[in-house]
Amino acid sequence: MELVEIIFDPNHHVEMASLNTTNPHSKRANGVRDNSSYSFPDLIPSSTVEQMWKSSSGDAVEDDSKRFLAVTLEGKEFVMADIRFVRVSDNPQQPRAILEFFFDGETDDVPTSCRKQNFMSALQERISWTVDEFYRRLIKSSVASGSSLTSFRSSKRLDDSIVPVGTNIEDAFRDAGCMLRFVAVRVSLTSECAYCIGCLVFPENFDVVDRDSMLGKHESLPAWIIAMGVSTVIMGVAMIYAWIQILVTGNSLNS
Repeated sequence: MELVEIIFDPNHHVEMASLNTTNPHSKRANGVRDNSSYSFPDLIPSSTVEQMWKSSSGDAVEDDSKRFLAVTLEGKEFVMADIRFVRVSDNPQQPRAILEFFFDGETDDVPTSCRKQNFMSALQERISWTVDEFYRRLIKSSVASGSSLTSFRSSKRLDDSIVPVGTNIEDAFRDAGCMLRFVAVRVSLTSECAYCIGCLVFPENFDVVDRDSMLGKHESLPAWIIAMGVSTVIMGVAMIYAWIQILVTGNSLNS
């Protein structure tokens, strides 16, 4: 993550620079990918989702996801800076993905159990909104590609509930970072919900395909290949013309 600016306030609390960083993996300046192709969450095996999250480790999040997963609590905004996969829960009957969300701030900003619970409720709202946004993009991409919407009518909305990890709410929160300070929140959620979040936060690692790019690959060649082909044809024609001139000149001298 690129550090752009660090500002100290009078109380020596460090302000974060999440919104001043850029995503080197993003193909669009604003990170919004309404022209992308998405897959149904229940079609993706949980083991595949786990591998997708592991492959996202160290990558920068999409710029727009910093805002739509930001938590607002009592007038203070906690901007989402990163999400990391921790592990799969130990329950074999209902395995859930454990993710750790990193927000600009410190645990001192949520000092009591009550405020931590309010923070968790606010995060739940943002998770639900993110899942809704995923479905909006899924429907839009299906319509754009001419796919049938029958499967939408027969499918149920996935379980997007989050559960704090630990024996109590305090266990789910910790401070992270050194020069830049973050409040890290660890929660468990279903594999389908984790997939939806991953598609919007780390689209390259979750096989979100840009339809425009795919069409471009199939319908036209890169400009440099076209230019090279034209140059080759011109050079070939010039060589043939030169050989014809040599033969004509030789024949005239012989005669």
